[in-house]
Amino acid sequence: MNRSILFIPGHKLDFFYKLEKPFADILVIDLEDSVPKDKKIEALNKVKKFFKTNQTKKNNFFIRVDHEEKNFFTTMKDLINNKITGFILPKIKYKEEVSKFVRFLDKEEKKKKIKKRFKLSIIIETVDAILNLSDIVKSSNRIDTIIYGEEDFHAEFNNINFSDELSNNYTRNLIPIIAKSNNIDAIYTPFLYLKDKKGLKNHILKSIKLGYSGLLLIHPNQIYLANKLYYPSKKDFMIANEILRSNKAKKYEGQSISVLKNKLVGPPMIKRAQRIIKKNKIKQ
Repeated sequence: MNRSILFIPGHKLDFFYKLEKPFADILVIDLEDSVPKDKKIEALNKVKKFFKTNQTKKNNFFIRVDHEEKNFFTTMKDLINNKITGFILPKIKYKEEVSKFVRFLDKEEKKKKIKKRFKLSIIIETVDAILNLSDIVKSSNRIDTIIYGEEDFHAEFNNINFSDELSNNYTRNLIPIIAKSNNIDAIYTPFLYLKDKKGLKNHILKSIKLGYSGLLLIHPNQIYLANKLYYPSKKDFMIANEILRSNKAKKYEGQSISVLKNKLVGPPMIKRAQRIIKKNKIKQ
C-alpha cells in the first residue's frame, strides 16, 4: 500500500536516523527541489555512502531524480543499487521522457545483474503532463504511482496571484481516474500547514472522496494520520464482512444481489467489500 510518501533531502540524510515509527510507506531521497544548487554534489555523495553503509531492506526507498542535472545518466549509473525500490520522475511532460528512462533502467539492471525491476512514480505538475497523462501512464508497466504536484502546477498555470482557490478541478479529478483505469495508486498533493491537524484531516478526507489512495508528506508528524485515514476503518471492515455474508445467504433467485438493512447489495458493493477485506489481509 502507498498511503504515505515522505521526502528526505539528499544533503540531510541524517534525518533518516531520527525517524520514529510509524514509518511512511515510501521514503524518498530527494535530489531535486529540496536540495539547494550548492548542495547537489554533497547530496549525491551522501546518497552513495548511505546505501553502501546501511541496511535498508525493510524500507521502500525511492529516489527523486534531478531532471536538470547536467550529467544526469552518468549520475544515475553511480546511484543504482539493489537497495532501491524505485525512482520518482518529476516535471514529466511526455511519454518519451519515461520511455528514455526505462531504456536506461533496462540496460543498467542487466549490466549490474539486478534481478528485480525498479518501480517508477511520476509527478504530474505541468500542463503538458495533464494533456498527455493517459499516454504517459501507458508508456511503461513499471509505473507504480501518479503523484499530483499542485504547487508546481499552480506555478505554471496561475501567474497572477497566490490564491489557494484556483479552479483546477479537472486536473485534480483526472489523475485518480487515469490511475484507477491503469490499476495504480494516485497520491494527493501535500498539505503545507504543519500545525493544522484538523486541516490535514480534511485535506485527506477530501482526497479520498476524489479517489486518491495516499498523500505526499512534508513532515513525519503527518505519517500517522495519513496511514490511518487511507486505510479502511474497523467500521468499513465490519460492513464489508456483513455484505459478503448477506450475499452468500440471501441471494434472490440465483442473482448476485441481496438485501442488508433494507439496502440493496449488488455486484459493485460486493467487489468493494472484497477489496476492503483484501487490504486487511495484505496489511497482516
